[in-house]
Amino acid sequence: NTFLLLAPAAPQPDRLVTISSHTSEEAVGHISYPDYKYFREHNHVFSDIAAAPDSIQVNASNDGTRLVTVVARPVSDNYFEVLGLHPYLGRFFSPGDDQAKTPLAVMTYSCWQRLGSDRNIAGKQITGVTIVGVTPKEFTGSFYGVNGDLLTSLVKNSNNADWFAQRDSRQLVLTARLKPGVTRQQAQVEMTALAGQLAAAYPKEDKNRTAV
Repeated sequence: NTFLLLAPAAPQPDRLVTISSHTSEEAVGHISYPDYKYFREHNHVFSDIAAAPDSIQVNASNDGTRLVTVVARPVSDNYFEVLGLHPYLGRFFSPGDDQAKTPLAVMTYSCWQRLGSDRNIAGKQITGVTIVGVTPKEFTGSFYGVNGDLLTSLVKNSNNADWFAQRDSRQLVLTARLKPGVTRQQAQVEMTALAGQLAAAYPKEDKNRTAV
């Protein structure tokens, strides 16, 4: 129920929407990073749009006393701002954190408890990432299925450089917050228009593709 049915534990969850790609062959598809940037920079209906690859990574390391295993999910640096959350400890991501040489991570409250409830966790490294903060207790994520123990910064590196640049490499799930007074119907009209602009500009990659 928590993972699949409940709205995210965030202020005004009814103002949050998921944006996906749609074609006649693909009812619900992912969105490329270049298209995400275009939607984020040109829309007038959302306060902001966050992005996350639809993938998880299981990381393990020995902290000197035991084997620590965590599930990590990368998210854009505005993810928690879009959700409207405040950290339990430390901080959330800031603009530019996705340019860090070493990935940064926000730990979920449940993971923080499982690993010992260290109130000085911010600044420490776990499984190769640096922890900057801890989510509030009620945060359960915004993804269907596995939400993860660590939300890591979406860092461009040698492993993902291609899909950061390629419009036909669709990896992202988008979460957006409607501006006050904007309805979902109004947002849909604008997203249809923006997707049409992309289809006209990039017929090879975005032909017959819209956003819902």
